[in-house]
Amino acid sequence: MKKRDKGILILVIALLVAAAMTGVQKRQTKRYVDTISSKVQQTEEKPRVFLTFDDGPSCLTGEYLDILKKHHIKATFFVIGQQVAEMPELVRRELKEGHEVGVHTYTHESCDIYKSSDAYYEDVEKVRSLLKKKFDHEAVLWRFPWGSANCYIRSYKDDIISRLRGKNMEYTDWNVSAEDSVGCPDTSSIMANIRKDAFRVNEPVVLMHDSGSNRATLESLESIITLFEEKGYEFGTVSQRKNCCHFGQ
Repeated sequence: MKKRDKGILILVIALLVAAAMTGVQKRQTKRYVDTISSKVQQTEEKPRVFLTFDDGPSCLTGEYLDILKKHHIKATFFVIGQQVAEMPELVRRELKEGHEVGVHTYTHESCDIYKSSDAYYEDVEKVRSLLKKKFDHEAVLWRFPWGSANCYIRSYKDDIISRLRGKNMEYTDWNVSAEDSVGCPDTSSIMANIRKDAFRVNEPVVLMHDSGSNRATLESLESIITLFEEKGYEFGTVSQRKNCCHFGQ
């Protein structure tokens, strides 16, 4: 082989080796990037929102559950004992479909439930006992009617919280409110109230009401779900929240 041809052959071989090495490097780099990307996706947590409903069950509860089931969403229901006794099948469905059921009150009559620490404690225990007896459900959450900052419990708030924590219970407030239990709410006002705070807070706990007297919340529910879904939120029950939601915290 002539010297010139030999030199050309060596150059071609060198170029082929370089090309092959470049391909290997590219594949190695791609695998590395894909691995890092996968790890980032695994460690990144999606934001979460917690939909809560007070004052049920009601004649509309089944329709709320239908919508939540359609969207594969679990919510938290704080129930009224008297209504549980009247419509047990709805609470049974809530539990069967994976929703969380907590205590709200037995009567929701302020003059009865808030007249003393003992009266409030007995009210919560009455609902807990009812849920245990009818559904073998141990409620671990309660929500004060009108929230934990209401004026009725100022003198014994710490006492009642301590007593119920001794029963392995925790209270929860909210940081986003539909304001759907006052005045004359409609779908527009409900959506405006939720948008106002929804993305201002971490892990929003949304207060709504499962009331048979007002369909506006029910008619807003799919829009509320879409609002959070479009922002990439996942939905959970309150016990899944990193910290319980308390006013002022």
